[in-house]
Amino acid sequence: MNRSIILMLGLCTLVGASAQEKALRVELTDGNAEYFKLVEKPVMTFEGENVRIASTSLTSDYPRVDVVSMTFVDASAGIEAPAQGVTVYSYDGTTFRCPGNDITVYDLQGVRLADAADSVSLAGFPAGVYVIRTNNKSIKVTKK
Repeated sequence: MNRSIILMLGLCTLVGASAQEKALRVELTDGNAEYFKLVEKPVMTFEGENVRIASTSLTSDYPRVDVVSMTFVDASAGIEAPAQGVTVYSYDGTTFRCPGNDITVYDLQGVRLADAADSVSLAGFPAGVYVIRTNNKSIKVTKK
């Protein structure tokens, strides 16, 4: 059975121009945490023993047993100043960042396209879906 939960920006109350951007923080059993900005409208889908979170630019799959918690946080506080030992990555549509980690970019056929440390730009790549491998995790990103 497939169930979807759409995380709406309306779940967070934003007041005035000084309101901080919100994100969904996914804490994993290996101590890592991943963030999905609510402005990208992440959709969470449960299939069998797995959970998939897909936003407009990023898709991640997890075994449900590996997910410790999911909480809403201020993106500016949670992403820019993570707790020590937490792996954080972000994708703004052209640049994928994962500070302190090696990054490899593949196309959907598995061809290695780029290697970098800390961040990699997809600006020169054509629009499409790419697989990013970093910190022992594969992440799908969409370049528009």
